Amino acid sequence: MNQPRILIVEDDPMQAEHIAKKIISFGYKVSDQVRTESEAKSSLAKNRVDLAILDIALFDNETGGIEVGKHINKHYKIPFIYLTGQNNEALEKEAKMTRYTSFLDKPFSEKQLKRAISDALWPPGIETDIISLERPSSQIDFLEGREWCWIRDNNLFHKVLIDSIYWVVGDGQYSAFHTFPNGKMEKEKVYRVSHRIGITENALKGHPDLVRINQQFIVNITKIEKRTSGNGIYVAKLNELLTVSSRYAPVDFFDQL
Repeated sequence: MNQPRILIVEDDPMQAEHIAKKIISFGYKVSDQVRTESEAKSSLAKNRVDLAILDIALFDNETGGIEVGKHINKHYKIPFIYLTGQNNEALEKEAKMTRYTSFLDKPFSEKQLKRAISDALWPPGIETDIISLERPSSQIDFLEGREWCWIRDNNLFHKVLIDSIYWVVGDGQYSAFHTFPNGKMEKEKVYRVSHRIGITENALKGHPDLVRINQQFIVNITKIEKRTSGNGIYVAKLNELLTVSSRYAPVDFFDQL
C-alpha cells in the first residue's frame, strides 16, 4: 500500500524539519517542504499530495496558509491542517471557511500532531471539498432537518440527536460534547472533537438551540432549568452555576429562555 504523502508549508526551517521527522516516524512520507504561498501552489501542481500541513503566517504573506487552503478547496480534493502561533478569532473564522480538518496551536505536542494527521487522512475516499448531509466530511455536520448531526470522535462518526446535547465545553485544542441520549445521568456519553471552542461555535451556529454563553461553554438553551437574578444559569445534569458573558452570548439571550 502506498504511504500517504504530506506537504509541509512552514516558513520556519527548524519547525518544518521537526514536523518532517515526526511525519516520517508516524509512517508517512513528506512530499515536499516549502516556505511560501507561491511555492506551495507550485508543489501541489508538481507532486502527489495526500495531505497538506499549512502554517497560516508564511514568509511572503501573513495569511498565506489560508490562501493555500482556499487554493486547495478550489483545485484539489485533499485535506489540510492549519498551524498557528497566533490567538486570533477573526483569523480562525476566515480559516473556517476553507473547511480544514484540524487547527493546531503552536507549540503542539507529538500526540496532537499524530491525531490531527490521522483524523485528516481517515476515512479514505471522502472528498474534503464537499459538505454532505449523508456522508460527513468535517468534524461536525448537520443532517437534513437539523434534528441530528454527525460528530467525529476518535476516527468514528457518531449520529447524535441535537436534543441529547446538553452542553459543550472547550478543553484546549478540543471540544467535549456532553450528551444524555436517554435523559439519565448514568447514560451520559461524551464526544471529543479536535476543534477549539470558537471553531465548534461556528460549526454549530446553524442551530438556534446551541448557543455559546462564555469563553468555555456552549449550551443547549432548551436544557436550562434555572437562572439567577444576574447573569447566571443552571443547565440540567450539570451541577454548576454558569455565567453568561455579553462578550459571547447574543444580546437577546435571556429573551429566548
